[in-house]
Amino acid sequence: RSGPGRTEVKKFLEVGDYYARIDYYELGGWASISFEFNCEFEKSREVDQGEDNNYPLLTSDPNDKACCSGNQQCVYNRNCYDPGDYITTSLPDDKRIFCSEISSYGKWEDCDLNKLGCESGCDYEEGYLVSGELNVGEYDSIDKEEYAQFISVIEGRRRNRIPTFTTLALDPRVITKRILQNVFFAISASGTLEPIESYQSLIGVDKKDSEVLILDSPYTTENIQSLVINGVSTKLSFRTPDNFKKMNELIEAVVNATPKNIGIFCASYKILESLLENGLEERISKPMFITYQGMSSRDSFRVINSFKDEGKFEGGVLLSVLGGRSSEGSDYPAEMMQSVIIVGIPFAKPNAKIEASIQYLEKQFPGKGREYGYTIPAMTRAAQAAGRPIRSLQDIASIILMDYRFGIEYYRKHLPSWITGNIRIMPADKKILEERIREFFNSHFK
Repeated sequence: RSGPGRTEVKKFLEVGDYYARIDYYELGGWASISFEFNCEFEKSREVDQGEDNNYPLLTSDPNDKACCSGNQQCVYNRNCYDPGDYITTSLPDDKRIFCSEISSYGKWEDCDLNKLGCESGCDYEEGYLVSGELNVGEYDSIDKEEYAQFISVIEGRRRNRIPTFTTLALDPRVITKRILQNVFFAISASGTLEPIESYQSLIGVDKKDSEVLILDSPYTTENIQSLVINGVSTKLSFRTPDNFKKMNELIEAVVNATPKNIGIFCASYKILESLLENGLEERISKPMFITYQGMSSRDSFRVINSFKDEGKFEGGVLLSVLGGRSSEGSDYPAEMMQSVIIVGIPFAKPNAKIEASIQYLEKQFPGKGREYGYTIPAMTRAAQAAGRPIRSLQDIASIILMDYRFGIEYYRKHLPSWITGNIRIMPADKKILEERIREFFNSHFK
């Protein structure tokens, strides 16, 4: 159940053409809320069958309606499609149809030799949209416990509020078990699979028919230094100006002792902002590169590349968040990132989706719901970011886990052995930390 200040979707009641209503639990009471959709264009399915009329199974249907953002869009299975979008059909002769703007009104056209007007578009072989029928099909999520439905309000590009209906898959075994049952041999390999038992359970591996091989890390222990900083944390009770100022002081020590680039990955944008608000930039002597919330992919790519280039000179500092493209989708070998600081454990913000996942997993794996649905995903994100500077056997990296909870056995056991193999608990002392990191790099760069 939700605690104070949290919202939990309790029951999906109705989705009409233009509105959705849910019951929700918030701040200790029940309430009902309605979201009104801004229906700019009420559209129904229109098909341009032409003179040949050779696909009677796909016909115009005034009952297949949807609210679309443009009059040139086409409707199919109560979904809107832009001009040029494809859908697949079950017709014998026409594998695909496409949405065509006809006299400023969207209608479906076929893709056969008798419709020369769309032949150029029909040459496109990949990336077409799958129809609602095929999308739902055997994976229909309605009334299945391995799925949960939610309604949320997101902010559009024009800062308008958009009610959104979402289906969340709670169980990866729906997909993975079908694959595993139809292959002769399967190998799962990664540096972040530990604990293996939870991974086997979550993807549906039969433990009787599988073997686990945990290999020693190929990386030299002396090349990786893992330090857990005691006395600081991002847990709610620690989120004070004094705590963040102490973190900034320790970050300054890491920056001063690292020859080239340093990456700082925070548990959330809120934590990132708290570091900045408490004077992080004033303490850092090297150029800083910050990825802000809402930054476009192009701008983020430029920031990351500019940061990497600083490794050729005196080094720079990247400030970002865990779970994003900079902490999981980019590599920083050699001087591109010599020290990486993980600020806090990136637990997901409690909400109805997280609660639904935990409750489902608890039902499937009694006593393990919170561990599988909340703790392990957070520790995996932290480990992924910690491994960004270690891309080859020659790479040297100092990993600073800036939250005392990383040193607690319950959390530490969910970190891979290449992190815990040479882990040390350090006091939150700037001088001691700086000396330790400086000694580490001096021993490798003599």
